[in-house]
Amino acid sequence: MSQTLTRHGPALLRRAVVGVIAAAALAATALLPLAVPYPARAVDAADQTAPVFGVNMSLFDSGDHLATDSATQALFAGWGTPTVRVPLRATYPTTKAALQDADWLTAMKAVQKVGATPVVILRGPGGGRTTADIKATDSHLMDLVHQVFHDSTVYLEFGNEPDYAGVGVADYTAAWNAVIPTLKAQYPNLDYRFVGPVLSRSDGTSADYIATFAASADPAPDALSWHEYVCDTTVKADGSGGWNNPGSPGDTCTTHLLNWQKHVTTIENKVTSELGHPLDYFISEWNIDASDQGAAYTSTHAPDLATWTKAAVNELRSLSPAPAGAMIYTATDHGNFGLVTGSTTLTAQGSAFHDAMGGGSGGGPGGGSVTVGFEDGTSDNWSGFYGGANPVVTTDVAYEGSHALRFSLSSSGHSAVGTSNNLGAVRTGSTVTYHVYAAQSATTVTPFVRDKNYTATMAGSVVLTPGQWTTITWTVPSVSSVGAIGLDASSGTGTVTIDALTWPTP
Repeated sequence: MSQTLTRHGPALLRRAVVGVIAAAALAATALLPLAVPYPARAVDAADQTAPVFGVNMSLFDSGDHLATDSATQALFAGWGTPTVRVPLRATYPTTKAALQDADWLTAMKAVQKVGATPVVILRGPGGGRTTADIKATDSHLMDLVHQVFHDSTVYLEFGNEPDYAGVGVADYTAAWNAVIPTLKAQYPNLDYRFVGPVLSRSDGTSADYIATFAASADPAPDALSWHEYVCDTTVKADGSGGWNNPGSPGDTCTTHLLNWQKHVTTIENKVTSELGHPLDYFISEWNIDASDQGAAYTSTHAPDLATWTKAAVNELRSLSPAPAGAMIYTATDHGNFGLVTGSTTLTAQGSAFHDAMGGGSGGGPGGGSVTVGFEDGTSDNWSGFYGGANPVVTTDVAYEGSHALRFSLSSSGHSAVGTSNNLGAVRTGSTVTYHVYAAQSATTVTPFVRDKNYTATMAGSVVLTPGQWTTITWTVPSVSSVGAIGLDASSGTGTVTIDALTWPTP
């Protein structure tokens, strides 16, 4: 059953909610676009990212990019995404259409394509469902889980945010004790791990709810889970609210990050008091604001959100004991939430998240990397390719240091700059990063590679946000050889500035 949520006043439409609550999607507002690598960087097992870099799949409609788009899947595979949380929804929140087995299978197979460990949300108590209903539905979903993942490790959350749906700990635990033994008996010899109580928060009395559940659950949970959001940045009808003075000492969105360790410690102490030992835990959703209407997710606060995201990741990495996993909400396709918009375009938060993972270095296939920063006052062997680009070194703006390279747009057609220098390790699949700036609006830029016969192959285009640096990370498409790389700009008046250019070297 789906219903529209209200929280903090305005309609709050958010998060992966399965069998307990689902929300209607809102139209997205502007996000800072950043092109991302595709095909994505291959990641060896030894190079997997920390467990805090998991993601949620929204599955708000049948076109969810992570579920259905091979380019999006390849992107997250290239990041080495450790876990993907999948809501096996009853209906799509945007259309109210019922999901079928084929839809659930598609979503779970996407996790396989990413190469991540699945965290699957089963039905739980709430919404008027009886224990018999839950048991029958979840038993069927378990068969689908087995059809996809076979004997791989799967984490299975029993419901989602029962506290927010008004399900008390006694009722949640009773449902767990009635349903989970049946589910465990379906595949008793496989590594299917059951997780609860999946609370919407972990402050206040939530720690008591979690500890009471842990003490009374039979069978015992394989892990606990809860969600962490730190502040409300929605703008109220009277104009109040929003995100004021981001990063300042009075900014609760930043200062409340410190509460995450307090929550972990409190829950661990209470659970240990009940059981005599702690349990593993997941923070299966986290972000700054539980509402996709929050001002934090608008383009106005894109740089602030990027800074906050890196601070949040640092906090997650420092938690003791460390979580078994943490999954940001969300990967794609839920209003203003999302690391990616479209198939392979990073939002500001997506870029910060990728950077925090250790991405954005441009290493990719081919060994080390080189950064061209123009700090010696020369063009570093970058030149105009066409359209009267006439590149010159400038000190007016710079992404890092004090120098950058500026080239002119052409009112009669496209213009471009590029280089054929130091490209010996660049090949199909290599990752290249540019930082690009334009003061004027409506400028579209497109990275490209040119083979040794001077045939150009274009990567994805990006519309620059005026007055801001845009990070463009792209993957060299399939080419027979690499003779040059560059950046094309659409027709117009004004200039484009590039800085901190990175690509592989031997």
